[in-house]
Amino acid sequence: MGEHSQKEQRVHERFRVKDGVFAVIRKNNDTKLTVGQIIDISKGGMSFKYLANSEPIDGVHKLDIYSSGNGAQLKDITFRVVTDFRIDSPFPFSTVFMRRGGLQFQDLSDDHLNRFSEFIGKFTDIESLN
Repeated sequence: MGEHSQKEQRVHERFRVKDGVFAVIRKNNDTKLTVGQIIDISKGGMSFKYLANSEPIDGVHKLDIYSSGNGAQLKDITFRVVTDFRIDSPFPFSTVFMRRGGLQFQDLSDDHLNRFSEFIGKFTDIESLN
């Protein structure tokens, strides 16, 4: 079940996101926000990293995607969590820990899909990760 199996499950092309692009996660019925840096994205989902002092994310929620200096790029995207795990720190005595989450987008509107195409052109590296 190596990496080959993982790639076969992906339906959409995945792209590495440029620095300065963030997700703001709103858990349902909660005023707390989780902010994370997006690592890669496709029209089907994304992965991101965030500070582990936030509670792990699970369930179905909404997110907005922002680019520093450019404001909101995509808003009110419904997603479900596929993976969420702690990332080991390269510094042995660090008290700051990160988590990495993998999200699957749900029920994207035609407007979201069109905006994704624009977003991918502006804020990702051209070469696909697939």
